[in-house]
Amino acid sequence: MFANGDFSIPMLVHDQTPPGADEMKARRDKMTFSFESLPAGGRVAIKTTDGRAREALHEFLRFQIREHKTGDPLQPK
Repeated sequence: MFANGDFSIPMLVHDQTPPGADEMKARRDKMTFSFESLPAGGRVAIKTTDGRAREALHEFLRFQIREHKTGDPLQPK
């Protein structure tokens, strides 16, 4: 769904539009998404050279990390 610019699922789960989602939708053409199947699930790679799209993505992911209490770092590597 993300690859097609549909970022609505997090809104349904969290009952709000996550930070960064609107900017990600607006800049969808500047981002690429790929999925890799792994034995215990999968990995999504999101790539962009657009600074505003990258910051929106980071805002979105930080929100997801906090909401789901995953323990992942809040700062990108």
